[in-house]
Amino acid sequence: MNSRADGSHGTTSRLSTGKKYRPGLDPSSENEPSSDHEPNSDNEPSTDTASSSGKDASQPSSKANVTNVLNSLQGRFIAASLLCLPLFIGASGLLLERAFKDSLVTAEQEQLQSQLYILLGAAELQQGQLWLPEQLYEPRYNVVDSGLYATVSTPSNFETGSISSWKQLWQSESVSILNISLPYNAMNFQTDQRAMESVGNYFRLTYDLSWVEEDNSTLPLRFQIYHDRQTYKQQVKKYRQQLWYGLSFLAMGLLTVQVLIMRWGLRPLKKLATDLKRLLSGNQSQLMGNYPDEITPVTDSLNEVLRNEQQQRERYRNTLGDLAHSLKTPLAVIQGELQRGEATRSSTAQKDQSQARQTEHHDRQQTSKHADQQGPAEQAQSGFIDTEVVNEQLERMGTIIRHQLQRAVLQTNQKRHSQQAIRPIVQRLCNVMGKVYQEKNIEFTIAIDESLSYPIESQDLFELLGNLIENACKYGRNQVMVSATTETPDCVFTVADNGPGISDKQAQTILQRGARADTAQPGQGIGLAVSTDIISAYGGSIEARNSSLLGGAEFQIRLPTVR
Repeated sequence: MNSRADGSHGTTSRLSTGKKYRPGLDPSSENEPSSDHEPNSDNEPSTDTASSSGKDASQPSSKANVTNVLNSLQGRFIAASLLCLPLFIGASGLLLERAFKDSLVTAEQEQLQSQLYILLGAAELQQGQLWLPEQLYEPRYNVVDSGLYATVSTPSNFETGSISSWKQLWQSESVSILNISLPYNAMNFQTDQRAMESVGNYFRLTYDLSWVEEDNSTLPLRFQIYHDRQTYKQQVKKYRQQLWYGLSFLAMGLLTVQVLIMRWGLRPLKKLATDLKRLLSGNQSQLMGNYPDEITPVTDSLNEVLRNEQQQRERYRNTLGDLAHSLKTPLAVIQGELQRGEATRSSTAQKDQSQARQTEHHDRQQTSKHADQQGPAEQAQSGFIDTEVVNEQLERMGTIIRHQLQRAVLQTNQKRHSQQAIRPIVQRLCNVMGKVYQEKNIEFTIAIDESLSYPIESQDLFELLGNLIENACKYGRNQVMVSATTETPDCVFTVADNGPGISDKQAQTILQRGARADTAQPGQGIGLAVSTDIISAYGGSIEARNSSLLGGAEFQIRLPTVR
């Protein structure tokens, strides 16, 4: 076939006749408006079903399950991942696919420009006619069904400025053999105008130029190069499949890794729940183990609450022991009075029976006369029980109970106290202890100035000194000395006895609750611990040692005068 164009309209007319066309090369696609890089292809996936995939998720029967899932931290994380991960993966896939398509279009444009340069290099203008060789450098122009086509046209009535039609000057062998119809670009002619577009099943590159002849006349030419989009579609389809398969596996892998990381991250919370169950079952008393920095404040706070609760229980337990110990002395005094009254009644009954056997009349007169001469108070004292002593001890027992109940609630007493005279309280304690241990005939020495006082609650002072004086009476032989002086900035109390004393080892442990120096004597080892608690509440100190004056045990208490 001669490659020289004859300039007639016959070629164009022959190309537009009703021949058999390749699929997709329909003459009706002529003069189609240009699109962006490519039109929507039938091979592209539809998104109509994506918007309706979750319509059944709002059924009433699933609301309870959704609520249960959202009540779990792990369920929330998984639900959020299932919601967000497809969105991010989908957006990433669309962006990657778009970038791949753009790269293919850019590569296609560069390839078509190369083909354009091949045509321009081979084209010649001889005697006003365009000439191109039969065999071009690019073999696809000469091969049937190669997918690469080219045409050269010139506008009619170009001299008048109004282009009404185009006359085709040349077409490649690939077009002539198949006799196909290509979508023609009917845009206005403009020198050096280039346009790359996707039309129908083709990529089309259009280039307008004005060929200047030797006589300075110009010939307007339009080069159009077509490349079948089938290869492009196959590449996009293959890439899309690989991309979405890869992203799907990546999403599954990310979700699996996230679940594993989430379980690993939530493991300390499960350990915390297990430790709390062990606490409730009594298998441990504190939350132990290494926790992350975010959970450590929670565990520390829980341990602090547990310690406070344990201290509160210990304080209640100690208060019950202190209450029992504090009531022991008043009960001992009352018991002594009851025993003394019972002994008096027995002695009087025996004497009356002896006198009745001698003379009944004389005994009756003496009894009547004796009753008339005695008053009620004398009958109570010589009768059998000292009611004043009993009432005093009962009142003290009530005060002790109220005081211990108050201490059970408040760990320390922070309020300001009035000044308490020391000597009267010590004198009362010595009188009571003398009655409790009257069989020892104890000699009490009180070396306290009448004007000495200290800001302390009276019941605390009774409890503090009472325990020490009672221990001195219990373990001493027959001498007890109590002294109090002011040594700036402290008020110093000393209680000593003439008993066997204490060793250095006992001096270190005797102040602990339950510790006792002599287990042969009755007791529970609470008194000194109670005194120590009171001293600590007032910011003082206590020291146990042997007395240099009496030779027995000596306890020295220092209470600060300013707090």
